[in-house]
Amino acid sequence: MHYLKNCILCFLLAAACSCGGGSNGDSPTDPTTPTDPTKDRPTLNGMMTFHSYSSYDANDSKMYIYDFKTGELTQISKESWGIKNPMNGSFSPDGTKIVFMGIGSTGSWDIFMYDVTTGKTPVNLTLSGSYRDEDPKYSFDGKNIAFKRDGKLAEYNIASGNITVLTDDSEERGMPYFSTDGKTLLFSGGSEKNSYIGLYNFSTGKCNILYNRQDVTEYYPITRDAKTFYYTAHYSETSDFDQLYLGYFSGLSATRLPFCTSDADYSDAAAVTGNWLILSSTRSGGKGQYDLYIANAENGAIYSMALYNSGINSSLNELGACYNSNNPTIAK
Repeated sequence: MHYLKNCILCFLLAAACSCGGGSNGDSPTDPTTPTDPTKDRPTLNGMMTFHSYSSYDANDSKMYIYDFKTGELTQISKESWGIKNPMNGSFSPDGTKIVFMGIGSTGSWDIFMYDVTTGKTPVNLTLSGSYRDEDPKYSFDGKNIAFKRDGKLAEYNIASGNITVLTDDSEERGMPYFSTDGKTLLFSGGSEKNSYIGLYNFSTGKCNILYNRQDVTEYYPITRDAKTFYYTAHYSETSDFDQLYLGYFSGLSATRLPFCTSDADYSDAAAVTGNWLILSSTRSGGKGQYDLYIANAENGAIYSMALYNSGINSSLNELGACYNSNNPTIAK
């Protein structure tokens, strides 16, 4: 994804990491034929948010919600918000709120909260200070929001409004995602080909490296369940095509997902249900640069999201999807 690749390129050259080592992912190979490539796409009743832009630097990102139950696609971002480049939305567990990153009145990246049910102008949660705040994600209990602040992991407590910076060394860390029990945070650390997938422990305040293939960029971890998560990694040390992997909190060897091909980008995983996930890809046959797809992590079946609604994919880049199984009334 353009935004994420820009973030990786903007990472500071990090000092030696104080985190422990971890196992490497499997060496990639081209996928075999899926065991059931004709399996029907799933019937879903929840909703999906995503953003679309011509390019990351164009400052023309718009955010959308697609309601699977009604089939309606709604642009939720408005010029009246006064927020440039809204993107990377994350649903609250009950589906009534979305947190996202954007450039507001401060002129720097901030974290905003939008109420899906009222449609009111989003509230800036990080207005104080001139920090660069990015990559917000809700905890599974809905009480906290993890995000990146100036290259450090941070947490916003919704009840108190307090912000805690969790890491204070010189190592670049971002793209946090809570584990289901809220005891740890997945994150992407390091810089460019020295980047890796790590795990922050709230009780100890320490980090461990889970996946760190030599000379391969690894980033954007997304929790799937209590044991596994999805993440993005380049195909190899000589190819920067993004591929999606299934990783393990235990550090077991990661698995490249069977729908990935070595000649296109596959990134921005969003867990849906069971083995199904939504992702962005530049694979052939799409409408634009990055299109949204729904795919099966077990048998490799993959379908364009345009099959649900022809307006979801366009000539632009559709990225940063997040799915929620709830279905609140969406304000128009």
